[in-house]
Amino acid sequence: MSQSIFDQLAKTKLSAAELSDLNTGSDMTYVDVLSVKYWQNIMTIWRAVESSRTYPGGGMPIPETSTVETLTIADGAVGTMKPQNTEVWRIQAIKPSANVTMSLFDGTRYCQFTSASSDVFLPTEPLFLTPTLYLSAANASGGEATLNMAYHKVSL
Repeated sequence: MSQSIFDQLAKTKLSAAELSDLNTGSDMTYVDVLSVKYWQNIMTIWRAVESSRTYPGGGMPIPETSTVETLTIADGAVGTMKPQNTEVWRIQAIKPSANVTMSLFDGTRYCQFTSASSDVFLPTEPLFLTPTLYLSAANASGGEATLNMAYHKVSL
């Protein structure tokens, strides 16, 4: 291994480092003693990334970042709620003011998880949103709809 992970990521801010950046060495290294130092440095960087983005213990809500977000959707329109950068949101409740169809959306394909309803949606299992899989709400109610979504950030 001629290049260190520090050389490879020299222009990357810690807040922008992604797992794929840290995995760049997997195609360039072998499972041998020569690669140990390289992977020790990757583990050190990953620990710093994890510590700077999550609450101690990992996967726990970051209390000062919990919020309710509001989205207004015109009749016949589709609105989205999407985390930015490397954030991960854990959804606690979603309350639409009118009948909307809610789906998870990856930018290309939809996966509907609740039929049109103005009832409060309370996930029975953890529901996470990421920058690559996020909430889409289609409004066909005949009027404007407002969506309130309560969530905890679990990763920054």
